[in-house]
Formats: sequence, structure tokens, C-alpha cells
Amino acid sequence: MKHTFKTIFLTVLIILCLTIHAGADILPPEARDRAEAFVTLIDQGRLEAAYAGASPLLHLTRDQQEWITDVTRLRQILGPVQQRTLKAVRAVSTFPQLPDGDYLVVQYESRMERKQQAAEIILLKKQESGWIVCAYSVR
Repeated sequence: MKHTFKTIFLTVLIILCLTIHAGADILPPEARDRAEAFVTLIDQGRLEAAYAGASPLLHLTRDQQEWITDVTRLRQILGPVQQRTLKAVRAVSTFPQLPDGDYLVVQYESRMERKQQAAEIILLKKQESGWIVCAYSVR
């Protein structure tokens, strides 16, 4: 189930990236702050804190150790982020294998130590308490 979700999630993210348009104007400041705080924790190597602050939806689809191992491996391969720029935002109301709701797909263009051009993608979901991270990936 976890691998199926991961495959579907990554496929949808690739499709969204191909059709996404620059939409920083639809990114509420609270959502932007949440996304930036999340990637800052990852940049600092505070992966447990990033995972703990993420949505229960992320916790249901990936256990903590699996997520930390994947992100650690990814950062070891690509190196630390040297520059990150908000590239695009897309609002969606449905997402595969997740309940309907208000989601934002946030894409950053990033330069990493060993990858000159990468796309960091964060999926945020609006909750009563505010925006929360549901997924993170790098392409």
C-alpha cells in the first residue's frame, strides 16, 4: 500500500509539475510560512521534527523511520540546498488516495550541491488549525 501510494503520488506530482503555472499570488502567507518552516527543518537535519509537525495523512502513508531514511538518502545523494526559489503553486481539491479538501501543491526551484536544478514539491492541506504539510519530494 505504501509503495502504491508513493508511485501514484509521484506520478501525479510529475503531471502537476508539467501543467502547473506560477501562482505565488494564491499562496497564503500562512501556507508559505508552513512550507518554508518544513524545508528549513529538513535543511537543518531536524527530520524527526519535520515529520512530527507534518499531517497525520503523511504519518498514515509513511512511517517515521521510512520517511527519515528516504529524505536522508536523498540529501546524501544531492547534497544540501544552496538556493531555493518559489516557482509555482497550484490549488487542487482532490488528490489520489487522500480525502477531498483544500490542497496546495507548492513547487520550489532549488539548486543543490550536486544537482544544479531540482524541483522540491510540498503538498499542503488546509485544516481548521491552518495549513499542514502532507508530502515532500524532490525531482
